[in-house]
Amino acid sequence: MIYVGIDIAKDKHDCFITNSDGEALFNVSAGSNMPAKSLELKHTIKLIQELDSEIEEIENEIKTIMDEINSPILSIPGINYQP
Repeated sequence: MIYVGIDIAKDKHDCFITNSDGEALFNVSAGSNMPAKSLELKHTIKLIQELDSEIEEIENEIKTIMDEINSPILSIPGINYQP
């Protein structure tokens, strides 16, 4: 899971993105209302949303396949599948 924290104030914008392990993936502080930084932040958020959606689709496909084949394997390294 990915967590995003955004703080937008009149003179400063902050964004912090981390994964469920607490590893910082993105950390930026824009000291002013700079249009380029704002656009970059919006773009980064959109990319994260798209990647999250793709991951969800893949997880659903894995779940469907595992259900269809009725596999005795319930765990694939790196993937937590819970029926």
